[in-house]
Amino acid sequence: MDNTLLQNRNQASNLIKVLWVALAYAFFTTVINLVLLDGTNVTSMEEVSQDDLLFGAVIGLGTSIISLVCIVFFLIWFYRLYKNLHRSGIHPNRAVGWSIGAFFIPFANWVIPYQIMKEIWYGTQEIGLTEEERMEDKHTFEDRTLLRPWWLTWVISNVVANFYFRKSLNSDVFTLTNEGLTIDIVQNVFYMISAYFLILIVRKLSEFEEKAIMVRQIKEIESFNNEEDPLY
Repeated sequence: MDNTLLQNRNQASNLIKVLWVALAYAFFTTVINLVLLDGTNVTSMEEVSQDDLLFGAVIGLGTSIISLVCIVFFLIWFYRLYKNLHRSGIHPNRAVGWSIGAFFIPFANWVIPYQIMKEIWYGTQEIGLTEEERMEDKHTFEDRTLLRPWWLTWVISNVVANFYFRKSLNSDVFTLTNEGLTIDIVQNVFYMISAYFLILIVRKLSEFEEKAIMVRQIKEIESFNNEEDPLY
């Protein structure tokens, strides 16, 4: 099995960029929804102009495209980080495929991805320990303070989004009613908070990973020198 750690600097950088775009777009749509909350409540399609429908469709399409791009970039990054744990010999609790598959299993997707992120959080720090730190126990792992609010707001955002989607199926104009606009604003707020915490997590894990890769390279150099010179 190949035990070379994957470099994820580019994946992390790209993910952060698309997350900022998603956060900015969510803020933009939130502002639009706040403007539309003017006290008038749409009750029928006759009250909606073609321009309003077109504008709403464009906004919705933009949201779908940005969300899809974020999901793809996140899953690539998440998978590669979990794969590094497997390559390092730490022996994670699940096969690497769970880092992607768990998000598509109902109910399990509320728990397993967070558990995997915890493994990545602590495991990546463990990979970065030097021999001195391991032998003399001179290390303390950084706590998962960022993970809890990220996952809590992510779950709430998804629950609200699912509720919003189900309500919209029962009415052609629900998304333009005050109730629909309010629910969308709430969902966006939790989504933006979650996205911001994820940006912080990606940055922090990138720091952990850079140290882990450096420590691994030093070990490989020392091992090579020992093989070249038995007296080394």
